[in-house]
Amino acid sequence: MNSVLRTPSVCLDFEISRGVIDDYKLLCGFHYREKRPANFVRIFTAVAKERRSLDRFLCREVRGEVVGVLVESMPTMRSKMRDVALKNRYSNLGSAGNQMRLVNAEFRSISRVIVHPRWRGLGVARGLVEHVLKNATTAYTEATAMMGHVNPFFENAGMRSYVRHRHIYDARFVQVLEIVGVGLTDLCRQREMVVRIGELTGQRKAWFCKEADRWLKQISLAHGYVDDVVGRMILIKTAGLRLVGQPIYYLKANDLVYGK
Repeated sequence: MNSVLRTPSVCLDFEISRGVIDDYKLLCGFHYREKRPANFVRIFTAVAKERRSLDRFLCREVRGEVVGVLVESMPTMRSKMRDVALKNRYSNLGSAGNQMRLVNAEFRSISRVIVHPRWRGLGVARGLVEHVLKNATTAYTEATAMMGHVNPFFENAGMRSYVRHRHIYDARFVQVLEIVGVGLTDLCRQREMVVRIGELTGQRKAWFCKEADRWLKQISLAHGYVDDVVGRMILIKTAGLRLVGQPIYYLKANDLVYGK
């Protein structure tokens, strides 16, 4: 079943239909995760159906262009956030085999949603997710996104979000960074933050070094913190990846779970 969706008048109309793995390969380079999904169950593409006023003005031909792709995969056997969302529904089944069979029967996972950079912000990702949910083949559809805080299109499409709480030691180090004037959004400016940390002096510097060393060892970075340019860069990069990129789990109970 195909869907035809219309974006704002200056952009384009696009049609969503079943795709093939070559459609994924066409756009996979625009996704922040380089590794391909473990498996492919269904692929959906958003294809430009009609060029609109802006494209005519710029003499751009977009009809037939693949502007977005969604990959649906089999679920992972275990998921802590799935257990939280469904109150350990699957972990109490006894054998791993029983758990795997029920999860595979009731779940599909949205493992990739990729939109060409030229067409982002126009509702393509949301349209792809809405189409998959409308044409669901299982009781539940799930997804996990590292960038959910930035672009909540899963929620906009009707999925419920579940945010993983920070570990105590991560929450403590977030406070440490804030005390020395480094907010989470500042971690993207790595060179500037390396300089800022290097400007710490006296007891403040000694305290920060101790806290940074404690945090790095708690997250299994064995050598801890070294207070030089390289060590500060490692600290800022590690903090950016771990503290800013908090994954969000999304879940949708599809209509067929209620027998509709």
